[in-house]
Amino acid sequence: MQNMQWSDVRVFLEVHRGGTLSAAGRALGVYASTVGRRLKAFEHAMGTVLFQRTPEGLIPTAVADELVEAAVAMERQAQLITQRASGESHALRGRVRLALTPDLATHFLIERLGLFHERHPDIEVDLLSSVGLADLGRGEADIALRFSRSESRPVPRAHEEVLLARRLPDIGIGVYAAGDYLHRRGRPESSRDLSGHDLIMPSQEWVPGHDWMSEHGRGARTVLSTDTITGLGIAARAGYGIAPLPSFIAFGHAELERIRPPDRIATIRFWLLMPRDLRRVARVRALRDFLVEVFEEWSVLMAGGDD
Repeated sequence: MQNMQWSDVRVFLEVHRGGTLSAAGRALGVYASTVGRRLKAFEHAMGTVLFQRTPEGLIPTAVADELVEAAVAMERQAQLITQRASGESHALRGRVRLALTPDLATHFLIERLGLFHERHPDIEVDLLSSVGLADLGRGEADIALRFSRSESRPVPRAHEEVLLARRLPDIGIGVYAAGDYLHRRGRPESSRDLSGHDLIMPSQEWVPGHDWMSEHGRGARTVLSTDTITGLGIAARAGYGIAPLPSFIAFGHAELERIRPPDRIATIRFWLLMPRDLRRVARVRALRDFLVEVFEEWSVLMAGGDD
């Protein structure tokens, strides 16, 4: 295709995001019929069908899904040109989208973002807290905090040239119970033998601590299962029984006591990811640097080295 225009790519991108001509039209500020004509012309110029037309909306084809990442990169470059021309990319103002898990946002980060606001009052932090993974390559977030159970970098090979990854201090997982529960039922000599006790179990294998509790909880009774770390913490504090918890949840609650040895039953690798082309945008860089600072400052507690 010759003489590809950003305006054509933008139409494609908004249709992919919105799923209908009407939604794309609202995003672009034009009529749906105009979007339809421009999309059809773009497909003709590309020599392929990009969307299947259905009563429910427009369904992207495999070709369209392959083009999205490149289209988002083109969008970012267009935004950067505008920002640099106006000086905005060097200004400490505007919105930064940060993707992270709800547990990390609720139990650790939100209360510490107050210091970031004091330093940079004109930067809006948009927290995208979800158990799903934001696709940075497709522009769904500017920065992501991500856990990985392996040593490998959580960046697919196809994205290594697009994304920057920085490893943050590890997150420690320990075994905890409320003091009231331990007073009633007695304290296990070790988290390696939980027989005779009530357990709060992760219901999914991907929840940290699942494997340890399954192995060392033989002879114990499961009284509650949940697929959320927050649910494990609330149940443990309520005295239901013994639960595996990340230290960043446990250390904020004095009623929770750690069952040793060992101090840690698992270690979760922790990463900060961001698109390479945003590393020179001042507001994004400011939040990245702040996050690195915070997690390094709290690294001992995050790893479970202290209560």
